[in-house]
Amino acid sequence: GLVAPVAAEYRLLGANQPFLATLRGATDGREVATPEEPWRHDLKLTSSFTELWPWLLLLALLLWPLDIALRRVALGRRELADGRAWVSRRWRARNTAAPRSATVGGLLSARDRAAGAGARAAMRRADDGERDATTVVGTSAGPSMSETGPAPIFTDEAGPIEATAAHRSAAPEDPDTMARLREAKRRARGR
Repeated sequence: GLVAPVAAEYRLLGANQPFLATLRGATDGREVATPEEPWRHDLKLTSSFTELWPWLLLLALLLWPLDIALRRVALGRRELADGRAWVSRRWRARNTAAPRSATVGGLLSARDRAAGAGARAAMRRADDGERDATTVVGTSAGPSMSETGPAPIFTDEAGPIEATAAHRSAAPEDPDTMARLREAKRRARGR
């Protein structure tokens, strides 16, 4: 058959005196020579001690609600997935802007539409078309507005009335007024 050799620690018989001497030196101990020496009461007394019961009681009180919660609340995979989804939604919502009202949203979308390249191109096309139409109308219509002065908006029995801010809001919009306003705008842009 097969014979296994004896382990090395069983081959040494007797006490390991060098190892015991090292332990006595590290722990300030002494060698026990007689069987009565371990039973002698000659140990040094300690001068301080710490009571552990208040700390252990505090730990028990802190862990008690957790113990009740773990026994009463059943958390499964579905609840943990829902909690993880809620946390991720809150985290993403923290990095986004606050929701806008319908009025502010409409104003911002109108601003974006007006600031777009398509809107600027349409305004250029409209300006070019108006310039062509006004050169034809201006040459055949007679004296321009700058030669005759501004035309009055209202008239009454006493004669023409100058337009004030209050009158401007109540002024009727006829094609001549709109044409004069367009002409004044074109002149202001041409400076």
